[in-house]
Amino acid sequence: LGNHLLENGFALLFGAYYFNDSAFYKKAKSILVPELREQVLGDGGHFERSPMYHCIMLYRVLDCYNLVHNNTLFGRELEVFLREKAEAMLGWLREIIYRDGKIPLLNDAAFGIAPVAKDLMEYGQRLGITCCKKVKLKESGYRKLQFGKFELLMDVGEVGPDYQPGHAHADTFSFELYINGRPVIVDTGTSTYEVNDTRFYERSTAAHNTIVVSGQNSSQVWAGHRVARRARVRVICDEEERVVAQHDGYKRLGTLHTRGVEKIEENIRIVDEIDGEGCAYLHFMPEEKIILNGNILTGSDFCIELNGTRTIESFSSWYASEFNKRVERQSFRIFFDRRLETIIK
Repeated sequence: LGNHLLENGFALLFGAYYFNDSAFYKKAKSILVPELREQVLGDGGHFERSPMYHCIMLYRVLDCYNLVHNNTLFGRELEVFLREKAEAMLGWLREIIYRDGKIPLLNDAAFGIAPVAKDLMEYGQRLGITCCKKVKLKESGYRKLQFGKFELLMDVGEVGPDYQPGHAHADTFSFELYINGRPVIVDTGTSTYEVNDTRFYERSTAAHNTIVVSGQNSSQVWAGHRVARRARVRVICDEEERVVAQHDGYKRLGTLHTRGVEKIEENIRIVDEIDGEGCAYLHFMPEEKIILNGNILTGSDFCIELNGTRTIESFSSWYASEFNKRVERQSFRIFFDRRLETIIK
């Protein structure tokens, strides 16, 4: 199911037009209409929560609209429907990308696979499809805090559709942060779909900018594209400059994880709360050189104050912006009891 079934529907639609085959068309329509209604969420995001796959599916929808709009076969029956879905998906994409035009590498995502946002938007414009209204991120589970020099994108949603979470990572409450237009704190990315230790690590909670309890994953990711027990999220506060949410991925360990992210003056404040001991991870871009002094991490144009820590450890990890490509970078483990306050200045 998921994006794979949609690909079949898109192919059948092109086959129907090429061969002028009503049977192909009927089958294509029976797949595309219900699947696009389900797979394009209320805020326009694709329901597998991968910006990369969102771009791939949007490209297909634009192609199908192009096909239907410029041919008279089958009465252009799907034209309005495809246009509405393309507009919704373009609106979500415009909201989710950073100022440099790049997608966040959340869940299974990598650069160099899908068309870039700029090309998709220009394609839409050539077809007369634009989304002028501002999209409020909601159903896809992502929230964006943007002010001054900061762009922060946070995941407060479910890992994906229950019956097809294959592209999900155990990344609940992880975030990415741009400062002054460049990526600074980032997800690990995706370098492979092979079932190996690299794949297991890249999907793990420790590979993301969130909290690990007792060395366990917040959702039970296994094999190459499987998820068993998964974290359930409750959003407590959902405001433009403040988001608070709680997940139960560690309830078997006797705790819930609550994370609040908010704007305080011109700074970002993140508060994590659990019952017991936890470890927060922060992963930086390879180009960033971070100095640890006491409980403060200092970069070239920012500093991060960590309050409530027991110990902070620096270690090397891998960043994968593309498939089959990994670059060493600096990461930190922050050990704490019950409550950790992170101030990013």
